[in-house]
Amino acid sequence: YRPFDASEMVNDVEVFSGVRNMELLAYTFEGAASDIGAGTQLGVELRDDSGLACDCEDNFEDCAGTCGGSATDVGCGCGEAGPSGCDNACGSTAVVDCAGTCGGSAEVLTYWNDDDDDGLGNGASQNFCDATVPSGWVLNNADADDSIFCYSNLIDACGVCDGDGSDDLGCGCFEAGPSGCDNACGSTLVVDECGDCGGSGIPANNSIRARTDYRASSGFGIGDMTTVYAGREGYVLANPFQMNLEHGPDVDNDAV
Repeated sequence: YRPFDASEMVNDVEVFSGVRNMELLAYTFEGAASDIGAGTQLGVELRDDSGLACDCEDNFEDCAGTCGGSATDVGCGCGEAGPSGCDNACGSTAVVDCAGTCGGSAEVLTYWNDDDDDGLGNGASQNFCDATVPSGWVLNNADADDSIFCYSNLIDACGVCDGDGSDDLGCGCFEAGPSGCDNACGSTLVVDECGDCGGSGIPANNSIRARTDYRASSGFGIGDMTTVYAGREGYVLANPFQMNLEHGPDVDNDAV
């Protein structure tokens, strides 16, 4: 209650905020008995100059000043939501990231294995928290061949990084090119004495029979017997005689 000062006029007594109507009805004035005579009736005028008095049901105002209102203040302002998020702050939406940090930026992403360590992945994918990615995993699956180290990812048909295909000469990668008189892969064929590629040297015309020629190595037309198919340079058709020189028969046809 507020002590009464006799110097104040009764109708100028101020009632401060926070006092309800029912309390005002029991307001007590104190003063000297000579100032307030026993049994003296005092007239009191109640008015709400500041708009604080509540005259609604149950005489209750919420935190927003609404009589009978339901607004509350749970720590973040009248009518506002209370603390939230993993940091328990007003208005927070922070969550714990995959690395276990409240409000952190780490996230789960899809990775591919990079077996050749060229920064290009391939094969089956797997998800990891980007704060704890194991070695050998990358964020792409662009590798043309994950067994060949190649930054440019330009691999020719022979598996050469930045290759131009010149390692295949027509018989397979890193193999010798066509060979032989038939120009075939792996061929060792040659042209025979009859001019045939890969031939046996025997004429294809069966009407030419074998005959006996004589090698005339001495240049005298006298030869040793040998059998050939068709006449060959250095051979004669017969050996009509042997030269019996002073040293005996000319067995080696050298005229000695």
